[in-house]
Amino acid sequence: MSAVDRLVLMLRQRLQARSRVRGGARPRAGASTAKSTLQALNLAEIEDAALQRVVIQSALLDHFGPEMMNDARFQQMVNRVVETIVADPSGRRLMDQATRELRAGVGRPNGD
Repeated sequence: MSAVDRLVLMLRQRLQARSRVRGGARPRAGASTAKSTLQALNLAEIEDAALQRVVIQSALLDHFGPEMMNDARFQQMVNRVVETIVADPSGRRLMDQATRELRAGVGRPNGD
């Protein structure tokens, strides 16, 4: 399992646990926004921090739905989630590993 997949899985598990506790949003069915978004990107032109944000944003969109993309509160939540992950040493290592793997083609559709 790639670092990107582990990162997305960890985030989904935490979101699902919170949803059960709060009775909140349920994960959306259908194609993964994270995978389709990453497939469409030209990774050579994106800085590491922006790429990491895209991974987290895409995973959150998978959970909350694509209609949240332009919501300012959703974008603030994405920022907070990224900041929380990179503030933790193990989270930072996982994000860095995911970035390296994405740039190498590991964890991308047709690049596993």
